[in-house]
Amino acid sequence: MDDLIFGLIDARTQELASGTAEERHDLLSVMVQLAGDDANQAMSRKQLRDELMTLMVAGHETTS
Repeated sequence: MDDLIFGLIDARTQELASGTAEERHDLLSVMVQLAGDDANQAMSRKQLRDELMTLMVAGHETTS
């Protein structure tokens, strides 16, 4: 699961950094662009992964 999520994070980060991404408003794009706890530093890959896993697992459990 980590390989999949880290792959998505890396791909979206590269798209946004290179300016090749269309203007996206999906959750992952927004999270990649958000500042972390320190306003001068973006969230780390691990923090992004943790947040996405929480959302996916919590959503799955709620739906079940």
